[in-house]
Amino acid sequence: MTINAAEHISELGEAFNLKLSLDEEGLCELAIGDEYPLSIRLDSDMDAFVISSVVADELPDPVSYSLVQDMLELNLGPAVTGSPGIGMDPATGLIVSWQIVTEGMLSKGTLSSIVHAFLSFVVGMHERIRESAEASGGTGGNGAPAENDDPAFDPHLHSGFLPV
Repeated sequence: MTINAAEHISELGEAFNLKLSLDEEGLCELAIGDEYPLSIRLDSDMDAFVISSVVADELPDPVSYSLVQDMLELNLGPAVTGSPGIGMDPATGLIVSWQIVTEGMLSKGTLSSIVHAFLSFVVGMHERIRESAEASGGTGGNGAPAENDDPAFDPHLHSGFLPV
């Protein structure tokens, strides 16, 4: 099944009340507010869209054990459910969320519903990292759990990201 990129990007634009298209390199970039850049790239080799967004400039220093544990658990999502993943770009050090969207996923819902869920994930992870930085207060960076009230893992961040 070949992905109909132009149709899906057009539908996304209609949902956001924007005129969107892919450039000659198969890229569509949006800014959601001042904090959330969003890229949608057509990967012709995979016949899929790759959605990505910067979640944070860097991890807190020190990083809490529970945040690392949460991020590792969330990275199972792409392999198990097709939901977003999160990682660090080795070239820039930026914390980036990404999701691969196949035609099969799009047959169950629209690109706009997937992008909306992706943005919810990005905002949730942005807040999770910010809260972890505030809570660590200089503790928890030695590989052991922080001894303060580091926020607990929020299971809504990794469930329900595929359209029903």
